[in-house]
Amino acid sequence: MKSKNRKTNAQYEVVCIKCKSAIILEADEVDKGEFTCPECSEFNKFTRLDLKEIEEDTADAAYGKPQKNNSKLYYIIAIVIIALAFGYYYADSSDAVPFINKKGKSEKHFKAGSDIFNSQMNSQQPDPKAMESALAEFKKAVEIDKDNVEALLNKAIVLAGMGNFKESMTDLDKVITLKQDIPDAYLYRALCKMQIGDLPNSLADFDKTIELAPDNLNAIFYRANAKYSMKDYEGAKDDMNKIIVSNPNIPNSYAFRGMCDINLGNKKAGCDDLKKAKELGLPEADTLLYQYCK
Repeated sequence: MKSKNRKTNAQYEVVCIKCKSAIILEADEVDKGEFTCPECSEFNKFTRLDLKEIEEDTADAAYGKPQKNNSKLYYIIAIVIIALAFGYYYADSSDAVPFINKKGKSEKHFKAGSDIFNSQMNSQQPDPKAMESALAEFKKAVEIDKDNVEALLNKAIVLAGMGNFKESMTDLDKVITLKQDIPDAYLYRALCKMQIGDLPNSLADFDKTIELAPDNLNAIFYRANAKYSMKDYEGAKDDMNKIIVSNPNIPNSYAFRGMCDINLGNKKAGCDDLKKAKELGLPEADTLLYQYCK
C-alpha cells in the first residue's frame, strides 16, 4: 500500500522486530518499512503482521472495505501456517525438527523398499538382487526409526523369503511387541517356526492369525499342514473342511482332505476327494490315486 493512497493523518501500530515493543507510526513511516525504535534506539524493521489501524478513517475504509478488528487473529494464524510449512519443508534435513526428520527419512526408505518389494511380488520370478535392494531400504528405515512397524514387518518377510528364519523371527517378535493386532506378523512367525521344525509352537501363532483374520485361508491351510505333519489328521481335516466351505474350487484342498481320510482309515472318502481333485485339474492327483486307491 503506497503512502499516496493513504490519508496523511492515518496512524498504525507496529511491532519492533528487535525488542518487540509496540510503536505508533504515521502512514508514510509505515510505507518505508523501517524506523528508529525509541525502546532499543536502533534502526529496525518492523513486522506488519501486527499492523493495526488506529483511526477509523483509514486507507482501507477509503477504498470501501469494511474495517475489521481481527488482525491479531490473522497474525497468529499466519505464524502457525508458516511454522507448519517450514516444518514439512525441512522434515528431511533440519536439525530443528529431529522427530519429523527421523520419521520422514524412515518413511522415505520404507517407501523405496516397498516399491521394489511390491514390483517383485507381482512378477512370476522375483529377482534376488532386487529383493536385496528392498531389504537394504527396509534396514535403513529401521535403523533410523526402530519403531517403524511396517518396515520391520516387510524386512522380516524378505528375510524369511531368503531363508533367514531366525533373524526374521527376531524382527517379528519386535513387530508383535509394538503392535499386537497385525495378522501377518503371527502368520510369518508361524511359517518361520515351521521351517525350523518348531511345529507345536507354530500352531499358537496360526491360531492367533485366524483369531485376528478369520477369513485368512492361507493361515488355515498352513495350520492344516502343521497338524498333518504332527499326525493330527482329524485337526488337519477340520481345517480343510473350512477351506472347502469357503472356496469349493481349490483342488489341493480335496487332495489334502483325501489324504487325511486315508490316514484315518477312511479310504473310500479319501479316494473320492482325490478324484475330485483330479476333476478340478490337480496334476498330482493321478499319482496319489495310483498309490492309494488301486
